[in-house]
Amino acid sequence: MDPVEIREYEGTKLSSRNEFRENSIRGPQNVDIGSWRLTVDGLVEHPLSLTYDQVKARPAFRKVTDLHCVEGWSVKILWEGFKLRDLLTEAGTKIQATHVVFHAADGYYTYLTWNYVTVHDLLVAWNMNGAPLLPERGYPLMLVAED
Repeated sequence: MDPVEIREYEGTKLSSRNEFRENSIRGPQNVDIGSWRLTVDGLVEHPLSLTYDQVKARPAFRKVTDLHCVEGWSVKILWEGFKLRDLLTEAGTKIQATHVVFHAADGYYTYLTWNYVTVHDLLVAWNMNGAPLLPERGYPLMLVAED
């Protein structure tokens, strides 16, 4: 049975997951979740390599976020996942770190400043509107970087 998408949360109307446009570099990726790992390395005291089950076992948080794409579309989505700040704290980010670099399965990468990451309460999400992420939406995880 397919999960049902939530369209309202605590009185807030949510956009459909279908309104979130697929704009990856090489299209949706078919990720082998058995061999996939979330890796945290670089300027950290304790490099991490987490399986999907280990990621999903982390304390979960929910957050409704308005996202405004530079392409001109906007959505209001309920995300569920873990706090990026907690993951970086666990890894023991070194004082020399000034940026956090993110790599996607399709080859895309970007970065955020350390200041941005620590000031904002960013989630790394596995659910979107109460249903698991689809490949078209970044499965297995989506960084939710609002503002």
